[in-house]
Amino acid sequence: MSNREIRELIKDENITPILNETAMVKYFTYGEDSWIGYDDDETYAMKQALYVFYRIIMCQYEQIANHFQQSAPMTVALVAS
Repeated sequence: MSNREIRELIKDENITPILNETAMVKYFTYGEDSWIGYDDDETYAMKQALYVFYRIIMCQYEQIANHFQQSAPMTVALVAS
């Protein structure tokens, strides 16, 4: 189903979707045994915020990694027992 069809079904059937915050997706059941999971503006915003957070963390990680790569190399001694 397209997002337009999903919005129409929600409106026509007076459905209240449920937000799964862990999966960052909305879903609802309809008919006897059917369900749909979908994204809307709210879930897209949640995913975008997570992506921005991920990029911030990765940039910090890269800065730390670069700092240590530019420092004196670490020497590891292996000792046979």
